[in-house]
Amino acid sequence: FASAGKIWAGRADGSERRLLAAGGQPAWSPDGSKLAYVSGGDEQSQIVILGAGAVTPLRERISDVSPAWSPDGTALAFARLTVEGERYRSSIVVRDLVSGAERVLVTTSVLPRLDVVSEPSWSPDATTIAYTRSRLDRRHDIRPVIRTIPAGGGASRLLVGDAQSPDWSPDGSRLAFASVRDRNGMRCGSDECW
Repeated sequence: FASAGKIWAGRADGSERRLLAAGGQPAWSPDGSKLAYVSGGDEQSQIVILGAGAVTPLRERISDVSPAWSPDGTALAFARLTVEGERYRSSIVVRDLVSGAERVLVTTSVLPRLDVVSEPSWSPDATTIAYTRSRLDRRHDIRPVIRTIPAGGGASRLLVGDAQSPDWSPDGSRLAFASVRDRNGMRCGSDECW
């Protein structure tokens, strides 16, 4: 589990807690033998595999977050935020762990509507990736939706509105998600709400 910028492990009953690494967003490989996580800060971050090293390089003005393992453990999908001058891009990227080859599945321009893609989740048959896309609506509320895209690339499609954080059932027949449809618990910042 992640707490205060560190990743910890322990028994299911909470005993024998030990520090694994500085970082966040831990994700176990499907066979439970590897742990991917995010290392770095707000301005730059990378995906790392515990004990094996960096999956993505640490680069200025690039943040790689939300790692998700492919069902066979050979690839990671993740979200990437890239800043180039005044231009901000948000992407869902798949990286082959053997070759290091990357393919970008989805890219959005963050500004002016804070349009961001995040939280990729592989279907158990590895054919589809569900992800969250959120952006400002006309009332300046941040509205998330869940979209799906073929894992090999192609057109995305809307799956469910007012939803985020998708997670597939083991047989792939269902998708669990967090719903914000009732707008219960709205929080507002200086110029947007979510």
